[in-house]
Amino acid sequence: MANDTPPPDWATHVKKSFEAEIREAKHLLDFAVKRGIVSPDGRGVSDNVVLTIKKAEDLLTGDKTVGAAERAEFERAYRDLAQFVSPVTAATLAATAESKDEPGWEESRWGHNRATQWSRRLWVWTIIFMVLAVTGETLEVTFGAAAPPIDDEVVSRLWGWLLYLPYALLNTLLPFTYGGLGACAYLLRSAHVFIHQRCFDPQRIPEYNSRILLGVVGGGAIVFLVAEIPDGSGGVIELSAKALGFIAGYNSDFLFNTIERIVAALLPKISDTTVRRAEPKPRVMSEEQALIEGLLDRLRISKDEEEKKTIRGLLERFGAKP
Repeated sequence: MANDTPPPDWATHVKKSFEAEIREAKHLLDFAVKRGIVSPDGRGVSDNVVLTIKKAEDLLTGDKTVGAAERAEFERAYRDLAQFVSPVTAATLAATAESKDEPGWEESRWGHNRATQWSRRLWVWTIIFMVLAVTGETLEVTFGAAAPPIDDEVVSRLWGWLLYLPYALLNTLLPFTYGGLGACAYLLRSAHVFIHQRCFDPQRIPEYNSRILLGVVGGGAIVFLVAEIPDGSGGVIELSAKALGFIAGYNSDFLFNTIERIVAALLPKISDTTVRRAEPKPRVMSEEQALIEGLLDRLRISKDEEEKKTIRGLLERFGAKP
């Protein structure tokens, strides 16, 4: 029989967890009061929530044992407060700490909180994509759309290709570059809003990083899928590969919606063609073949030897083997 008795340090764990929640609730309450947050109907944080959290704060300074009823009352108040200030949470406040007095404040060259650190790293990626884009545009203006003239001599031909190769490579990668630049532009715009509203969630950083990669891939892929965009009035909007790449990077739904439209347009046609090819063609027999088939069937079921002999003779006349 399993031992259900909690370990000796379980009480310590529960106490520390409860104290951490009290600090988080205090941080949220201070934020709501200082920002003057109100509900859509104009109400602020309820007095009962404020009183319950303040009573819980007093428990941190004493050695009083907290009962289940007091913990439950605090949890309900914490729940109501969290719903009131949503999408701001204790984690987002720590990630956007504005002073040394707030949890989450760090001393780092990238910034004093996780949101600022990630935002500044995003600046670096944005600058890298901008440099690649400007370099590609400069080479395109310098060389034009064609390769530099190449002489017949081996050395001149090699030198010409060495000059042309960077341009050709960057020109090919430009849609991917603009896709990454579009993704960075979207993330920078969103990050500034999240930081200002104190709702930047560090748990979504992997998602943001994936969006940059998705923007790069989408910026290159959309060029192969879209040449023009309907304007809704029967006309079309023609965009360059670089513009399409930027749009696909800025709005990843643009790429996925395009792929879904292509799949919806192609799959029914492919399915119908496959079915038509798989359907067996009906067998068309001439009158002579039909007569031979009939004689063979009659020969198989006949029990009269004279009749069988006659049928075999008829089959031999038609050149068929009985």
